[in-house]
Amino acid sequence: MLKVKRDPKPKPAPIATADTASDPLDIEAADNTPLAPLKHRVTTKVRTAIDAMVLEGLDRRHASEYAGMADHSLYCALRLPHVKAYYREQLDVLRESERAKNIHRAVQIRDAADNMPAMQAIKWLEGEPDQSVAGGRGNTTQSPGVTFVIVQGTTAAPMRDVTPKGEE
Repeated sequence: MLKVKRDPKPKPAPIATADTASDPLDIEAADNTPLAPLKHRVTTKVRTAIDAMVLEGLDRRHASEYAGMADHSLYCALRLPHVKAYYREQLDVLRESERAKNIHRAVQIRDAADNMPAMQAIKWLEGEPDQSVAGGRGNTTQSPGVTFVIVQGTTAAPMRDVTPKGEE
C-alpha cells in the first residue's frame, strides 16, 4: 500500500500587493485579511456590466449579457449600497470627463443659431438647476415642509350695502 505524506499546515497563498495585484480591488493587507469584506466588494462581472452601462451606454439587459451574467443578478446587485456607490462614482467620472467637451459645444452653440434644447442639455449635464421647473411660480424655489401660498385677487369685490331698508 502506498502512503501519501500530507503537510500538516498548508502554505498560505502569496499576498497580493499594489505592485503584484492584477485587480486593484483584490489587494490584501499584510496580515492576509482582505481590505474590504467580501460581501462589500463589487465583483468583476458586476464591475464589467456597470462599466458597459456607463461608458458604452448599454441597457441593463445587454450589459449583463456582455459581462456574462444573468439580467436578474445584475438587477439584484444594483440594489446593494456598495454597488450603487460604484455606479454613481462611474457616472461622476463620465460627467467630469465630458465637461471640457460641453464647454466647447456651448461656445459653438453661442456663436451659431438659437439652439436652446442643446443649451438646456448642457446645463443639465453640468448640474445647474433648470429655472423653468425650479418653482413653477416665477422666482420661487421649492423647499421641504408645508408651504402656504396666499394669492390675493387683483380686483377687489364690489362693496354691498347691507343696512336694513327702514333705518336710513
